[in-house]
Amino acid sequence: MKTNRVRNFIKKTSVFDGIFSKNIVLTYGLSITGIVAAAINVRNAIVISMAMVFALVPILIIASIIPKKVPKTLGIAFVSALSMVFIYLSSFVIKNIDSTAFESLGIYFPLMTVTSAGMIKANQHLHSGKPGFALADGIINSLGYFFAAFIVGAVREIFSNGTFMGMPMAITFKIPALKMTFGGFIVLAFLAAGCRAFGREIKRILFKLDNKINKNENAV
Repeated sequence: MKTNRVRNFIKKTSVFDGIFSKNIVLTYGLSITGIVAAAINVRNAIVISMAMVFALVPILIIASIIPKKVPKTLGIAFVSALSMVFIYLSSFVIKNIDSTAFESLGIYFPLMTVTSAGMIKANQHLHSGKPGFALADGIINSLGYFFAAFIVGAVREIFSNGTFMGMPMAITFKIPALKMTFGGFIVLAFLAAGCRAFGREIKRILFKLDNKINKNENAV
């Protein structure tokens, strides 16, 4: 495959990075605690995803603008401390949006201050000098986290409570055990497998389209 075709293919599929092909939860298994333990319904999933935005996006931007003369260990410690500050500030916002869901998260909300995803991503952007790219990466990965949390929360709520966002649904078959942590792991495992299959199919379609376009160009 020619170099320009490789570049076009990567450019077309990169929009899915962080959501499907490189989802921090479904692909790398990062920061799954909040999802499997706390995302037992859609409202909790939304709240825990909002916490991820506050825990991830600001520290990636700050990590990217930290001067190179600052040692890496000190830089990571600094952004970790800032993550706690941002999560604390976010609690006032989220309480006003959905106090019930916020209170139901218990210890899992403050645990979002230092997530594995946040630390790994902060390390990747440290000293990069590219705050714009860090912002985009933080947003995309937060969307990927929301995607995983929302699906897991929705499935668990529908099939354990027979509701969706608190509204009753015509569900006669219920699995109360899905509320348990191991239920979250099971749903997340199936979602990860499905997401990987979907990602492969998207790449296959885009690759075929790229081949077709190049054949038409060569024919002309």
